[in-house]
Amino acid sequence: MPKEGLEKTIAMFSDMSDDQLESSLKSMAKFQKVVQFFQNIWIKANAMVGGHLKKVVLSGGLAFVVILVLYFLGGGDNSSSSGDAMADAATKLMQQQQEEAAAAASSTMKESVTAESVEDEFAGEF
Repeated sequence: MPKEGLEKTIAMFSDMSDDQLESSLKSMAKFQKVVQFFQNIWIKANAMVGGHLKKVVLSGGLAFVVILVLYFLGGGDNSSSSGDAMADAATKLMQQQQEEAAAAASSTMKESVTAESVEDEFAGEF
């Protein structure tokens, strides 16, 4: 944070009354709890797909946008063969990336299970 921005923030807080300051701090604490909640969800979901959640979300979003564009450019008519081909290609791309993410997640899970079983097996010997 630049020094000027920090000074403005300090000046803003110094001009507040005790009630305003308390209210602001409570609001910031609530906001931080909400952000932490979503960060925890992201971390858990990212672990489930082997660290590829960003790719899954981006490919899903891209497929959604492509389908919307094709729908509106095609006038909502599904008789357009080029529109169907593009939608099929987008769907196949999304499915392929989801399968890759699932495969990566399953290999990560197998590795963690293997490591845990080795640790349990030799736990009494060391």
